[in-house]
Parts: sequence; structure tokens; C-alpha cells
Amino acid sequence: MSKFTACPSCHGRGDFDCQDCLCATCSASGQVKVKCTACNTGTIQCEPCSGSGRVVVKKGWFSEQYGAHSLCSGSGRVTCKLCSGTGQVTVACSSCNGKRRKPSCPKCGGLGKYGCTACNKTGQVISDWFKSLATMPVERLRFEYDKRQRAVMVNQQKIGIIQTKVSRISAEYEQMYADYEADRAARPYLYDEAGSWPGGLDSFPRDMRNLESEASDIESTNSSLESEMSTIEEVMNSRSGSTSS
Repeated sequence: MSKFTACPSCHGRGDFDCQDCLCATCSASGQVKVKCTACNTGTIQCEPCSGSGRVVVKKGWFSEQYGAHSLCSGSGRVTCKLCSGTGQVTVACSSCNGKRRKPSCPKCGGLGKYGCTACNKTGQVISDWFKSLATMPVERLRFEYDKRQRAVMVNQQKIGIIQTKVSRISAEYEQMYADYEADRAARPYLYDEAGSWPGGLDSFPRDMRNLESEASDIESTNSSLESEMSTIEEVMNSRSGSTSS
């Protein structure tokens, strides 16, 4: 529980995606297709044959023999490289200048997002839990504070016990590993080339990791409890301030 919670209107984002500014001309893609200025049809004149579709295949003293040009297959035209034969090219949309959104949108100014008024663009609103604190008498607030304080102290003791266990396991692990190394040096014929581990030695690091993970979870719980205590204390201070005034 905390003083703030995610805004239900914007789901904690603080803003909304604007749909009003999407450019209809290009379907919000920022690009449109227009006729290719180089060809209009997808093909252009074959330059080597000057559009005739024929080339000289055999020269004689008095005549020449022609055949179909291999590049255009005798048609006199070849595929336009600019549009790859489609007759259209893709250009930036002139309505939105390729930005996919109208810059004159009154809701977002072309930015694509507009702020959430429910949370003043913060993505957070006062939580129901914090609102409930305002209705509690001071005695109840003190009870809630003390309850969390006791829980923090208990958790700190648990962390201390876990840390003691980790230290003990670490010492045992180091001693067992030292004994293993000494025995391996004294009797290498008992160990294979890869180096076998004595039973249980490989479980020590795993046990320590599990304990450290448990301690980390408890510390996270304490952090939440301390945050709640700080919030409760804030409400109690505001009460005492209003009483004194």
C-alpha cells in the first residue's frame, strides 16, 4: 500500500495516444504513391537501339541484316529502373510532410499524445488507502504505525538469522573445499581428470543463494512497510499541525 496508485484513466501512463491527428491522406504512413515522372507507364525507350528494337547482326557491302535487340527483345522499350516497372514511386506525403500526423491538431498539436487531466499528466492519483487514513482517529493511526514498526523489527531479526546462516555455510564451504584440495594433492589417483567434487560441496553455493534471496525478499517487504509508516506519520503530523493551529 502506498500514498499513490496508478491512474485508472490512463493506466499510469500520464497521457493518451491521439487519434484525431492521424493523417487520412496517407493512412498515417507518412508516404503516398504518385506516377513515376520518368516513365508514367513502367517502361522507357531502349537507349542502345534508340527505341527501334533492332540492331545490325550482319554487315554486307551493299546491305545490312537486322535482328531483334536482346536488351528489349525487339520491343524498343525496357523496364524503368526508377519505379521497377510499376509506374509509381513512393514519396513523402505532402499533407503531413511525412510525419504521419497533422501538425494543426487542436488536441495534441501534432505531437501524437495529449496529457491525462485525471492525474495532471503524472500517471498517479491518491490511493484509496491514503484516503482512508484521513478518516481514522489518531489512536488508530498510531496503532497502524506501531503494527508496522513491530513487523519491521521482526523482519530485521529474520534477516540477521539468515545472515548468520550464510556466514556459517560459507565458512563450512571454504573449509570443506580446502580439505578437498589437500586430499586431492595427497591422493590424486582417487580423482578423475575432470576433478570430482566431494559429496555435498556443490550444494553449498545453492543454499547460500536461496538464503540470500529470502533475505532480499524480506528487505523488500521492510521497504514497503517503512514507506507505509512514513505515509501514516505524514498524516499524523498534519493532524497535530491542524490541532495546534
